[in-house]
Parts: sequence; C-alpha cells; structure tokens
Amino acid sequence: MQAYPPAHDERLQDVTLDLLNEAGVRFLLHAFASGVLSKGGKVEGAIFETKSGPVAIRAKVVVDCTGDADMAVQAGAPFEMGRADGLAQPMTLMFRMVEFNRMGFEEYVKKNPSQWRGVHGLWDLVREATRAGELELPREDILFFATPHEHEVSVNSTRVTRVLGTDVWDLTYAECASRRQMLQIAEFLRRYVPGFERSYAVQSGVNVGVRETRRIIGEYQLTADDVLSARKFEDAIARGSYPVDIHNPAGSGTVLKRQKRGGRLVRTARVDGSFNVADFDPIGLTGIQENCTTSGSYSASTCKPRWMSPRSPQFSKWKRWKVPKCFASVW
Repeated sequence: MQAYPPAHDERLQDVTLDLLNEAGVRFLLHAFASGVLSKGGKVEGAIFETKSGPVAIRAKVVVDCTGDADMAVQAGAPFEMGRADGLAQPMTLMFRMVEFNRMGFEEYVKKNPSQWRGVHGLWDLVREATRAGELELPREDILFFATPHEHEVSVNSTRVTRVLGTDVWDLTYAECASRRQMLQIAEFLRRYVPGFERSYAVQSGVNVGVRETRRIIGEYQLTADDVLSARKFEDAIARGSYPVDIHNPAGSGTVLKRQKRGGRLVRTARVDGSFNVADFDPIGLTGIQENCTTSGSYSASTCKPRWMSPRSPQFSKWKRWKVPKCFASVW
C-alpha cells in the first residue's frame, strides 16, 4: 500500500502553527471570511464573522484561500462551476480505520493480485456485498491509503454525488449521507476483507470534503491538453506531476488521464487552492494538496516584503530570483 501523504496529521498541525509563529504571522482562528472591503473597484480588506461579532481587516493584498473563491467572487471576479451539465465532482468524507492487520491484507492481495492496484480495488468483494444488500455506494471499488501508523489506514471511499459545495443545503445533506456510507464501509471491511476483521473506524473528517466548486475565469484557463502535453509557460510558478483524477460527478467510475513525462507548470494566479484558473478536467490535478500548497506559497512570497502586481515590468525578473521552486510529488 502507498501513503498519500505520509504525514502525522496531529504533528502537522503543530508544525504549521510553529512555522506561522516563527515567521511573525499574526493570525486569527475561528473566523469565517464573509465579505470584502472595497473602494472604487479595488479590494482593500476582508470582513470576518466571529463569536466576538464581525471583524474588518484592511490589507494591501487579499489572497483568497477559501477553496471556493468566496472572496474573489464577492470582489467581482467571473467564474464557472462544474462541467457542461452543471455537475461537480462528488464529495467525500475521509475516515481512519485502526486495528488493521497489514500482513493479513497483503496475503489476500498476493492471492488475488487482480483485486488491488496500489491504493484501490476489491471490486469482486464490493459486488458481492452490494448484491447481498450490505453495501450501497455510487462507486465500484474501495480506496484507502497507508498512514505513518502500521495498523491504521485512511479510507477515501464515501461518495456523495449531485451536490454543490456552495449550497448549504447540499452540504448538510452530504454530511449526513457520507456518514451513513462510512458506517456501511467500515462494516463491509470487517465482514469481507481479510486484515480488517478486528478493525473499526476511529476518526472521521471534521466535515465532508469538497473536491471542487467555483473556478475563476482568468486571462487564460489551463486546459486538459495543456496538462496532458506537459505544456510549459513563461509565467509558471510551480511544477507538478499527477494524473488528471476525475471522480464521476454522476455516480460510479473514476477517470485517470496521465500526462507526458516531465510534469507541467501551474500558471500564475492570485487565487489559490481548488479554484485555480482552469477548466473542468485540470481541476482533477491542480486541486491536489501539493499543488495547492505550492500556489499558496507563491502568493505568500509575492506579498512580502513588498507586493507587486504580476503585470508590473519588475515582476518577471523578481520572480525568477525570489520565488523558490516548489515541486509537487510524482504519482
């Protein structure tokens, strides 16, 4: 089994806070970005909702890392969402199973090599449980990853389709539906899959995971052809290599489109995360953690010590020397 990413999640949170403190960042937790401060068409800050009431913070630069382009859209940025029929990729609630017997599972894979491919599989067992009425999922396989802990796996197999991450009613439904699916999957693993006989779900995500929502319409939109042909751009900010991973918005199936050797470059964007300036297919690549991290690091580096517009004559020369080259993992 493979691990994506092979990190201790609790320690990662501590390290993240340490890095912020060491850099002198003044941060505010438990604050929801709800609006922008603007004057004459220029964004001058953001508004946050908190338990203490609304908080307005003025800033020379606002970097939208909401994952849904909330601030960019409120500032007037044009956007699109979903594929041509309006459907977006499904939502998933991640969860962890413990008391996993790795050797027992690996023995099963050794005897049934066609039933496991790296991080996913169990097609025959899924069909058997589905026919028995013990599993009802809009997918045909089970996907899970190793973690730094020997007897633990991270399960990425719940799937809630035909929902939008910008609709609070859809999000509420997805939370409930994904948690029901989690219980089904945990019971399926215990009953059907060798190595999971004594396992149980120990922790789920704090909320359902949203793969995509709004995509900003920028001066240029990254296309599937750009990705698959490993096209190079002069204003690139990061290099990544990963298949275009599209989970079927309507139900079962996952499409993997692999790029040519050598990776591709993410184009400059003033927004970061899963709402990169790209059309539907490339979101299956640009939205992964590594690429979100590198685009976020890039935006932070342009803000300090002195922010400059990507359109300024000095920007290209500055970027060449000041922005560290960040590489996403190769899949």
